[in-house]
Amino acid sequence: MVLMSNSKNLCKDLFNFYVWIVSIVLFDNNSFDAEANA
Repeated sequence: MVLMSNSKNLCKDLFNFYVWIVSIVLFDNNSFDAEANA
């Protein structure tokens, strides 16, 4: 099963994605809104 063989990379990708989302929400929210509204 592909998911099982790549579970370590998948977890890493999900963690990196989570950190990216949190960083946008907490630290770059104003800039993100400005870009979205532009």
